Amino acid sequence: TSAFRDAEQIARELEDCERANNERDSRKELSEFVLSELSKAELCVGEEERLIKDRNLASHAEKLKTLSDGVYRDLYEEDTSVLSRLSGVFKGVDELSDIDSSWKEYLEEREAVVGHLEDLALRLRDYREEVQVQPGKLDEIQSRLAILERIKKKYGGTIETAIEKREQCALELKNFEGLAETLASLRARYSSSRDKYNELAGELSRMRANAAKRLQAVVIKELASLSLEKADFLIRMSSGDWRDTGLDIAELLFSANPGEEPNLLSRVASGGELSRFMLALKAVTAKDEQPKVFVFDEVDAGIGGRVADVVGEKLFELSERHQVICVTHLPQIASFAPSHFRINKVETDGRIETRISRLDQDERIAEIARMLAGAAVTESAREHARQLINDKIGKRN
Repeated sequence: TSAFRDAEQIARELEDCERANNERDSRKELSEFVLSELSKAELCVGEEERLIKDRNLASHAEKLKTLSDGVYRDLYEEDTSVLSRLSGVFKGVDELSDIDSSWKEYLEEREAVVGHLEDLALRLRDYREEVQVQPGKLDEIQSRLAILERIKKKYGGTIETAIEKREQCALELKNFEGLAETLASLRARYSSSRDKYNELAGELSRMRANAAKRLQAVVIKELASLSLEKADFLIRMSSGDWRDTGLDIAELLFSANPGEEPNLLSRVASGGELSRFMLALKAVTAKDEQPKVFVFDEVDAGIGGRVADVVGEKLFELSERHQVICVTHLPQIASFAPSHFRINKVETDGRIETRISRLDQDERIAEIARMLAGAAVTESAREHARQLINDKIGKRN
């Protein structure tokens, strides 16, 4: 079983690898194209957001320059600039504090306020130089954003998914490089696993062939004791597809009468013959099985007297390890059983019902007496039934 599982697993891997190999050329060409396109695009996370910001600045460069220049002059350059006028403001507050000390707290903030405004002035001065837009810069930004938008639409909707696709293609192309080597390795492993499986399956087939010969002999012997003295039984072995149980297909061939070629058991055996065959088979094989339930119907067809006793004994032997349920009309067989049930069909309100009831000891004797004598159960029949049951108890003990 493990050899089969190993070979089957390798077979699946080999099938996947061969499928990938067959698709390699077309997939490789596509992956190379995609990787080339995405590599040339030189994608990076965050670029699109930066370009959108740059486009907004470039689109409003003149306005930004005019605004920043005007604010700078109002704040710093003009004679009436904010900073110039602020100096006069704090001079007045200083004079107020000489008279009323409550104004001194405002003078403490003078350096911070002036410092912030001077920083703002310097930033405005530098900014009006920074917003100088090079000729064609806006067109360059628009062109780059158009490329990124096309890439996004083509490869998943975001720059991140496009980058992921680029990495996948690179990995796939790398795997293609080792595909031929992997394929050769899998083929070698598969061949080795099949050889191992065939070796084990061949050994198992030889063991089964020997076991089949021994089984044929003992089953034929059992059949003879069950009033099938002329029966023949063969096990025909043939080879089939490989599977976890080996390569063998076993067919049971049976012939009940001399001069008839053995044929498939299920095709030629009658109900009674099939029941007795199963009884013979279980008599020689069931000793090593886990407890089961066996149901025999028509096992008494065409037999009686001594043979019925033999069948009863075999059923009882089988019942020592398994649960045996037997439908019978022969008192010789019924008397072997420790428990009896009677099955009747009765008509109730125009419908037929089947009823089953367990018999106590007296009812059991009466039922076996009825089997012996028919409808009219006499005292001698009851005595005969009682003796028959006692004899079987003696045999069982």
